[in-house]
Amino acid sequence: MTVSKKWPQQIDGRNMDSILSRLRRPFVDEEVYWRVQSMTKSGSAQLLAYLDSRCIQERLDDVVGPANWQIQIRVEGNKTLGGIGIKIAGEWVWKWDGAGDTKVEAEKGGISGAIKRSAVLWGMGRHLYELGRTYAKPSQNKPSGVPEERLVWTKGGYCVAPSIREVQGHLLSIDELVQHIPTPRQRRLERFKVVAAKTDTQSQILSVIEAATAPYKEGKFTGKGAKHPNEASDSQVKIGSHTVVKWYEDGVVKEKVNQYFADAGNSDIPF
Repeated sequence: MTVSKKWPQQIDGRNMDSILSRLRRPFVDEEVYWRVQSMTKSGSAQLLAYLDSRCIQERLDDVVGPANWQIQIRVEGNKTLGGIGIKIAGEWVWKWDGAGDTKVEAEKGGISGAIKRSAVLWGMGRHLYELGRTYAKPSQNKPSGVPEERLVWTKGGYCVAPSIREVQGHLLSIDELVQHIPTPRQRRLERFKVVAAKTDTQSQILSVIEAATAPYKEGKFTGKGAKHPNEASDSQVKIGSHTVVKWYEDGVVKEKVNQYFADAGNSDIPF
């Protein structure tokens, strides 16, 4: 059975801030494309990150709903103007920007560029402008273990583009940082690593895992957690990974870990 997605019936002052925040969420590696902007005299490639217009459309569908946005295109001279309209409080609000024709498929390229530029005015993809200049040295041998979306071909060989998750991880939520991991258990275990990195608790990550996987009731820990990930059941990992994310959001990771060991009567408190 297909479950339909629940989109907002109307965008207005009650949900506007939330809608805009979700539109502005950074795009991750699987959604970002790279191309060679130029070559330096030393043979390095300057890489440019960009979005496909379909990615913009999917973001709009997901956040505002298919009935609450539209695109218009108009041509003025050799410039193509693209506008994205979002229906807010029953009225269409438009933001327009333009792009000149590209060298390849001029008309199609101009339309796509105009759409992407107008999307930036709504905040979509704006974080890519913060990447600064990105350079990579081409290699004739195709690198192994690098996702296809980060491989860029130039005449000098393959270039490896940086990972958005690595260079702009501070802009991403924990789920956005781990969503690319296909296996549920590994994805959940990665949540612990991300939280440990964000809270400077890497040296005590086993203590964090043990506390988060322990039973907790009415403000007290009532049993023992898994001392090592290999000892944790899938259920413990699932519940514990959500628990540790909640602790992180509440800013109480170290406090909860200390409480776990104190409740267990252990005098060796980690933090």
